[in-house]
Amino acid sequence: MATKRDLTAPRQCTLLGLPQELRDQILDYALSSELGTKGVPLPEGAAITKQAQCLAWTINFDRRCPSATYLSLMRCNRQLWREVSAYLLQDGIQSIPAKVTIHTGYPDMVAEWTCIAQSPALIQDLDISFKLRNLFDPALSTPHQHNVLLRPLYEIIRRYIMKGPHLARELLLRTPLKLRTVCITLSSAIPLEDLIYVYGSPAVQIAVLCGHLKGLLARLARSGLMGGAVEALKVGLEGEKMERFPVTMDIWDEQDYVFFNDAGFR
Repeated sequence: MATKRDLTAPRQCTLLGLPQELRDQILDYALSSELGTKGVPLPEGAAITKQAQCLAWTINFDRRCPSATYLSLMRCNRQLWREVSAYLLQDGIQSIPAKVTIHTGYPDMVAEWTCIAQSPALIQDLDISFKLRNLFDPALSTPHQHNVLLRPLYEIIRRYIMKGPHLARELLLRTPLKLRTVCITLSSAIPLEDLIYVYGSPAVQIAVLCGHLKGLLARLARSGLMGGAVEALKVGLEGEKMERFPVTMDIWDEQDYVFFNDAGFR
């Protein structure tokens, strides 16, 4: 016979014991950080960085990859794996790109991931935002270093496709990733209105840098180097109209081949 104490004892409520409607609301709340611009919180010790050398640039990124909330939930049990998988396959979530901000102060770059909404295999687009600390750095405009932004950009895309997000994975993926669009934006790390006392015109300078990068990306898109991995490249200044370059493999140009071969692109 049950005692009064047994009848009044609080019942434990489990996640899977809740109605489906409540579980869906919990998923909305738990995964909201990955679907916005705040990104995934970094684990303890993530401030320790790993480096990759690319020409004169040193690319810094987190040694330990952040663990996304959706991935932790999917590892709990089969039922949560099915529910979270179905949640991530919603049309609105599939359209969210992976986002990385590259903070540049020549010769250092720091890669900061701000959004990875779902499994990398399901991500269709990659947004790369370059924040330039010094627009007038001679290295950015020296004639013989005209690929000073293109080379590290290509390295970041290559690492993403071959090793996945965060750039820290040591081993190659079993199946390389494929992307529909890589969108590259340039902006000043310091607001242009705060640079009014700088010699020259910051707005003109960043427009010139963007114009050079557009020309190089147009050549890269038709070089065949990214054929089968990326469908198109888009580039422009932050907040302005982007220019799109379809990636092709059937427009072969001897000058492009020599240029990228001599520069060490593979």
